[in-house]
Amino acid sequence: MIQDSYRKAIKYVGEKYLNDKISCIEANYLTYLSTVAMEVFIAYNENPDFNLEIAVQTALLHDILDNTKTNFNELKEYFGIQVATTVLAITKDKTINEKEESLKNNIKRINSTFKEASIVKLAELITKLDTENCNLENLNDIITESKYFIENLKYRNIYLENRLKEKLEKLNK
Repeated sequence: MIQDSYRKAIKYVGEKYLNDKISCIEANYLTYLSTVAMEVFIAYNENPDFNLEIAVQTALLHDILDNTKTNFNELKEYFGIQVATTVLAITKDKTINEKEESLKNNIKRINSTFKEASIVKLAELITKLDTENCNLENLNDIITESKYFIENLKYRNIYLENRLKEKLEKLNK
C-alpha cells in the first residue's frame, strides 16, 4: 500500500537527514522532501498514468545519493531496483563540472529510465522554485534548469509542466 511505502521512505530519509535544514528557512530538510512528494500525489490525482508508489518513494529519496553516504546498493537492497535506478537517474553526475554538460547528462539519464524519474524531476523543480527564492544565484540556476527540462523531457506530464511554467511566469513578473 502507498501509505506503507511512504512511511518506509520518510522514516529512512528522516534518519539520514536528522540534522539537515533547508538553508534559507528554519525547517528540517524533510519539509522540502515531503513537498516534492506532495506534488507527485497531486500530479497522480490529475493524471494517474505512472506508478505512484515508485514515484513517491523516489520523491522522498531523490537527493539521498547526493547528500548522504547512502550508496546505490544500499538503496537497491532497501527499496528495490526500480526505486534505486530512478533515484540514480535523477542524481547528478558529480564528475561533470560544466553546468550545460551536467544538464544534458542528467536529462539523458532521466529519459532513459522509468517515467517516474521525469515526474519527480518536475516536482523537484517546482518545489525548488519555492524554497530557493532566498538565494538569487541558485534561483537563476533553477530557472535555467527548469526551462531545459520542460523542453527536453521525453515523458510528458502536462499538469506538472504547467505548474512549473506558472512558477516561472510568476518569477518573471
